[in-house]
Amino acid sequence: MIRIVLFISFVLLLCPASSWAQSSVQLRVNDLDGYTRLVFEWDQKTSFEATKSDSTLSIQFNSAVSQNPSNPAGNFRNIGGVTFQNNSNSFIANIAIASDATYRTFSVGSRVMVDVYDSAGTPSTAFAQTAEPNIEEPSQTTQIEDVRTLVAPPSQDRLESNMPAAQQPQVEQEEIAPTAMGRIQPHVITISSTQSVGVTAFERAGFLWIVLDDPSLKIPPKLSGPKTDQFGEFEAFPLDGGLAYRMPFPQNYFVYGEGGGVLWRLVLTPNPRDKQSIVPNVTQLSNILWPAQSISKILELEDPLVGDVIKVVTVNNSDDFIAEKREFVDFEIFSSNVGLAYAPRADALTEKKTAEGLIIEKPNGLAVSPVKDTAPILLQNDIEKETAFFDLEDNPDNVGRLFDFGRWQMGGIRALDKNRQILMNGLGPKSGSARAEDLLTLAKLNIANDRGQEALGLLRVASVALPGIEETPEYTALKGAAEALAGRFEEALEDFLMPTLQEFEEIDYWRAFSLAGLEDWLQADKVVPNDIRPLTTYPSQIKQPIVLALAETALRAGKRDRAQNLLDLLQDDFANMSFARRSAWKYLNGELERQRGNFDTALENWNPLLSGKDDYYRAKAGLSVTRMQLDREKITPEKAIDRLEGLRYAWRGDELESLVNYRLGQVYIENEEFLKGLSVLRNAVSISPNANVTEDITDYMTTTFRDIFTDGQLDNVSPIEAVSIYEEFKELTPIGPEGDLFVQNLAERLVQMDLLGRAGALLEDQVKFRLEGTEKARVATRLGAIRLINDQPEEALATLNLANQALRATGQKDPVMERELKLLGARALSELNRANEAIRILNQLPEDQDALSLRADIAWNSGQWGIAADAFEKLIMLESIEGDQPPEQSEANLILNRAIALNLAGQRTELDDLRQTYELAMQQTNRAQIFELVTRPRALGMLDNRDSISSLISEVDLFGDFLENYRRMN
Repeated sequence: MIRIVLFISFVLLLCPASSWAQSSVQLRVNDLDGYTRLVFEWDQKTSFEATKSDSTLSIQFNSAVSQNPSNPAGNFRNIGGVTFQNNSNSFIANIAIASDATYRTFSVGSRVMVDVYDSAGTPSTAFAQTAEPNIEEPSQTTQIEDVRTLVAPPSQDRLESNMPAAQQPQVEQEEIAPTAMGRIQPHVITISSTQSVGVTAFERAGFLWIVLDDPSLKIPPKLSGPKTDQFGEFEAFPLDGGLAYRMPFPQNYFVYGEGGGVLWRLVLTPNPRDKQSIVPNVTQLSNILWPAQSISKILELEDPLVGDVIKVVTVNNSDDFIAEKREFVDFEIFSSNVGLAYAPRADALTEKKTAEGLIIEKPNGLAVSPVKDTAPILLQNDIEKETAFFDLEDNPDNVGRLFDFGRWQMGGIRALDKNRQILMNGLGPKSGSARAEDLLTLAKLNIANDRGQEALGLLRVASVALPGIEETPEYTALKGAAEALAGRFEEALEDFLMPTLQEFEEIDYWRAFSLAGLEDWLQADKVVPNDIRPLTTYPSQIKQPIVLALAETALRAGKRDRAQNLLDLLQDDFANMSFARRSAWKYLNGELERQRGNFDTALENWNPLLSGKDDYYRAKAGLSVTRMQLDREKITPEKAIDRLEGLRYAWRGDELESLVNYRLGQVYIENEEFLKGLSVLRNAVSISPNANVTEDITDYMTTTFRDIFTDGQLDNVSPIEAVSIYEEFKELTPIGPEGDLFVQNLAERLVQMDLLGRAGALLEDQVKFRLEGTEKARVATRLGAIRLINDQPEEALATLNLANQALRATGQKDPVMERELKLLGARALSELNRANEAIRILNQLPEDQDALSLRADIAWNSGQWGIAADAFEKLIMLESIEGDQPPEQSEANLILNRAIALNLAGQRTELDDLRQTYELAMQQTNRAQIFELVTRPRALGMLDNRDSISSLISEVDLFGDFLENYRRMN
């Protein structure tokens, strides 16, 4: 049997650890508006990496599973299927998607979300072999973390995406928009047929034109969406070889083509996408080649508004289009969503379809130059126009300006890659100053398009190409802006504080933005310029985070008018903001209304966030609403605690969680649940130990701890809870006398509740390690009394000796303390059966009530009846007990005790005198019968031993009242 057990143990030791600690995961899939969401729901939080290879998206989790999840049932719009690989220490889900599909991943608690967005292609049903997983770099869009009671946009690491932030689809979450602006959501124009049809869609003169190259189609394009009544009607135009439709071009929408062949879709969305168009090229023969691969037909359309003829080139695939309008000497190309459309300006212009694409030509050649020659010149012209921006004679408002973001954008996000490629191609033969200049231009291009990290890399290369350029004000300003946009606020602030930049007022916006990013709201408010007009010239993607940060800064400083002006700057941008920034805008507007006392309006701004899908703002709005309602007594503390407990799990891992815990701890403490409150506050500190809010929490904890033990609040705390609070949070005890007072107050509270052992332990620590001199003697005396009350005479005597030593070490006389030490020491000696030593000590003291009572008690318990009788006589004299008046109960007891002591001492004469003096008085008390038995002659034989006396009266403890006074001391 032993061998079997050993063999099994050996086999178990050989098993990998992962086989003993596997997790479980469930998979859910749903098609939503604009994307398909996969939810991996784990039984515990797990890390993961995402990798896309061709048409396979692989999600590798760093946890093994005991069993693969069930494969999702049904057909989904953006995925073709899911397969699983379960290894010893990891689990991989391979998701089949379209090769052009975009995605994002993020986690909420133990759930991992994968969103696969709608694309022009169709989901693959086969899985490609993926390479080693590569972690998708998050977008570098700069956003701001919240710190205390307000909020700025959340950190970008909340969403991990393979798409730039400005291009991420925004239809995933509930739209939040001001009432005046309404809600803007995607709409779709569908074109369907039973046979393939070529399509062109383009924009001209305020109209969206849709041209079909099959005149037999009977069903016109169909518009669907939540608010189709806001769009104009389609107007039909028959063509030779096709049909054309037009409608007013929708405002505040972008149009994108999807599909091809028998099913087309034109998506009308408020959110821009990163979809690359096919750019026409100038050939060596001075012709234009549009290298589209799905050209179908070339039709002619007469524009009834302009009166000219438009050449329309239909295609069978939505990937073939020209996004940007282009003008040439001989013709004009319109911005198209599908296909190509242009208006000739010269005679003899022809076009033909070839294997390479569409060629537009003229017998003697077109009046065009090759793109490789013209593009750098055009870009340089744009750059040179920057000089005009800073010409203060023409632009006096630009005093103190350094940034011309509008010019540096050079066409914005859509043209970014093309412009970057053109500039990079021109770098090759250049060196020194010329190379640095082009690198700075590239950096400006990236900064203006909110690509801070990329700009920093270019600036570093520029400093290598031209050493010393990094010391110039222009370079420093660019570097600071790039760092701020990249969220590197400490480095940015260091640059913005350079003396060479102090004369430029525009830098103050960026300095304030960086300080806000570092949560130094007080300093940020001090440097914000009063004039916010320059911010109106900033591109939206740069203006939005800066304005939101400055608005929050103003609200924290109580500058409501400035906050209002700043928030108004984003009113027109609202529809095109990211969901997080829209939520921030709504939240800050709610805070503004709260500060103005418009509580209902504040709730109108915050309520959509409470039920929204953004966990961050749901938690933040929930915290603010709870605080506001609690402050206004609209909810009870119990209700507030219930809400805040729920919010603790709505958002985890940063300062917002600390803020929720901070407020929850405060409510617990205000509700006199001190232990819970302090525990929650300590948790808040551990979440964000380096944050500014941590200092506030720590100060509040320290103040609360001090108030509990010094301001009488101990009376509202149970002794057990008081001890728990001290033991759990003793690190909050102040040093010095105040901290000593904490401990002493707690010890007294424990003594009152008869928890003498714990009280003694607290004071013993002080006596041994904290106190010196007279204070040590005082506390040691108190500890000795507590030991006596707790029936620990030996420990009491040792402590009293420490008190004596401490008192003598001071070299000062303290008659009161010396008397107490002798009384307590005598009592301790008596309880150690050292009665004679105790009585010798007492004989050194003045014969007051305490000394006489203790002498009588010690003598009584040690059988020294003569000494006891003498002490009782003196106590009776101190009490001035008369023989002709009925005595009090305590007086009757003294008289009786003296009688017993005289009896047992055999002092018959004194006993007779006592009887004669107090017989009539004692007859009027409940001690009359016992007094009679003790004092008459025949009682002597009956009461000749201690046991007989004990059967008549209770044991004498005259010093008990003295020790009881010690129990009640504060």
